[in-house]
Order: sequence, then structure tokens, then C-alpha cells
Amino acid sequence: MTPFIVSLTDFLITALCMVFCWKLWTQPADKKKLNYNFFGLFCSIGIAALLGGIVHIYGEIKGDVLNVLWMLTIINVGISSYNLWIVNMRLMLPDSLFRYGSLIGRSFFGLYVLFVLFINHEYYVAIVSYIPAAALLFFILLMRSIRERNRYYLFGLGGLLLTFVAAVIQHYRLEVVALYLDHNSLYHIVQAVGLWGLYLFGSRVSRWNI
Repeated sequence: MTPFIVSLTDFLITALCMVFCWKLWTQPADKKKLNYNFFGLFCSIGIAALLGGIVHIYGEIKGDVLNVLWMLTIINVGISSYNLWIVNMRLMLPDSLFRYGSLIGRSFFGLYVLFVLFINHEYYVAIVSYIPAAALLFFILLMRSIRERNRYYLFGLGGLLLTFVAAVIQHYRLEVVALYLDHNSLYHIVQAVGLWGLYLFGSRVSRWNI
């Protein structure tokens, strides 16, 4: 039962992210490049969840097939991290500096892929790549929310905070036994709510200056 529920919550995240991607792709956006980065963020999260769900539900797969699926999962989390770093740079840096920042981001992403392929593809590698970018965006939104009141900053802050809570749930293997939710299933559910908050912020900041 537990692997099935874990996979089901993975597929829930995939479906949710696909809805976010469709809405971002079809909405008019003043900041098209920023909109594309949020699209890339949710698309890669959705693909990672889909692959992770397949790995969980077919846990008996052995050897190269399982390794390939899992490495693709970790690489897609890295794509999410890359897009989140680019979002941070677009919010922080002037155009003259953004070009250099994005070059550094692409270089680090390339090193990340090589690290995953040839050295280590444990899940904590993906978390280590994602949490700093999420923490920086949290700090950016916190500073902006202090300067001006805007509910969309609060949506983003709440979504990121839930992302951190989800990471704690998975790290400490917290579970709700009565509901057949192990740490992975609970992590996915909390993460799904957090992604919704991040989407609300991303869709808004891509359309208008806030």
C-alpha cells in the first residue's frame, strides 16, 4: 500500500505542475523570460515527480533501468534548481550583470549533471542544490514584503516555507500512520501546497511589476 500511495502523491504533484505550466504558457506576460523560467521550474518538478512515482511503484525494477530513471529524476530536480537561481538573478540583478550570473548558473548546472552521472545520485544531492536557491528567494521576498504590503509576496513566502517544512518531514522521516502516509507521501502533500503558493507568486510577478 505504501509504495502505491507514495506514487499517487508523486503523480498528484505532476498533474498540479502541468496545470501550472499550462496556465503560465497561456497567460499574457510582461516579463516573458521570467515567465519561461517559472514554466521551466514547474515543468521540471512535474517530470521529476513523474519519474520518481514510476520508480516507487515499480520498485522491483533492478539494474540499469532503475538507475537511469533515478538519475533522470535527480537531474530534473537540478533543472528546477537552475530555474530558481535564474529567477533569483532576474529579481536581483540589473541586465548588465544578469548575463554573467546566468553564465555562472549554466556552468554550475553542467557540473551538477556530471556529478550526478558519474559520482553520486543520492536524493540529498538534489536537496542540497535546491534548498539554497529556495532560501535566497525566501530572503528576497521577505525583504520586499517588509518594504511594501503585497499578498503575492506572502503567497511566495508561504509556499517556500512549506517547501522547507516538507524537506524536514522527509529528512526526519515523519509520518501519519493512521492515514497510511509515510514520510515520502507526507512530503509530497506538503510540497504540493507549497508549490501552489509559489505558482501564485510566479504567475503574478511575470505579468506585472510587483
